Amino acid sequence: MPSKQKHNTPFARFSSQRETRCVQVGILVRIRSMLQNILLLFATYVSLCVLFLVLSNTFPIGHDGMIYIKKDQPLQKIYTNLVSGGYVKDIFAFKIFSHLLSKIMKAGEYKIVARDTPLSLLKKIDDNDVYYRSVTIKEGATFKQVLDTLRNIPYLTGNVSSQKKAIVFPETYNFVRGSTRQSLLDRAGRLFLQKAKPLWEERRPGLPFTTLIEAATLASIVEKETATEVERPIVASVFINRLRKHMPLQSDVTVIYVANDGERTMGCPLTKNDFTKKSPFNTYYKRGLPPYPIATFSLSSLRAVLHPKETPYYYFVADSRGKLIFARTFAQHQKNVRKYETHQ
Repeated sequence: MPSKQKHNTPFARFSSQRETRCVQVGILVRIRSMLQNILLLFATYVSLCVLFLVLSNTFPIGHDGMIYIKKDQPLQKIYTNLVSGGYVKDIFAFKIFSHLLSKIMKAGEYKIVARDTPLSLLKKIDDNDVYYRSVTIKEGATFKQVLDTLRNIPYLTGNVSSQKKAIVFPETYNFVRGSTRQSLLDRAGRLFLQKAKPLWEERRPGLPFTTLIEAATLASIVEKETATEVERPIVASVFINRLRKHMPLQSDVTVIYVANDGERTMGCPLTKNDFTKKSPFNTYYKRGLPPYPIATFSLSSLRAVLHPKETPYYYFVADSRGKLIFARTFAQHQKNVRKYETHQ
């Protein structure tokens, strides 16, 4: 009986190819499924990482503080300070966010409050939302006292000019850490001109001085003589009456200024030698006005000088309560001195 032979027919070849294709498709499906699972796992991992990054930087810092970033300070030093200050716990996440959000560590001092988060702090630094400190130049302060005030502020930098001819306006000035002392002093000088020039333009005609500096000098004397606003135009009239008569001003506050180089206050006793010291600021020794102001002064004192009250007075003395008693004549003044100074 003849043996059976496998015939290589077209149908057999087609069937074999179909089986091979099915196997290949099955493999591809399994590979695609595996890739999908891998991508899903990777996406889940990335999502968890992002969630971790977000959560780790959205919790409140929990305490107040300050962070100071110097100009051109290395990034690693900034990060170290943030961690050591307790403002950032996960510095790795913080770095990633700063890069992802294209945030820049801008120089400046930043105030941190307990409700801030590392992300809000990052935004604050990128926005350059710096913290402003302040310094107050007081009314009646001598220029030397103003310089001492600026020199004693550690958040300011640089030296300051000691030219006593500078006239500054008493005010509270805001500044950022790292500002120079000279820039703040210049601001105070510009503010004086801004405030004083309009008043100077509207001054009363016929005053016995011709420059704003002279008016400022007399205003500084009025400022030191009385803190009472209602008395200032009367005090100014006394000195203006004296200037018109070419009499020495004989202001005790100028003697005090000379006695201790602008440092002594009104409460210090004066001696006979103080009144005779040879100084252009001593108005007992020299007629006319001192060369420049002996102290800062309020706009009230400047207005009093530019619009003094019309009075016949040439003298005044303070009573036991500090109220000024005015007199027309030296004899009347001496009587007031005996009456009020013996009871102090």
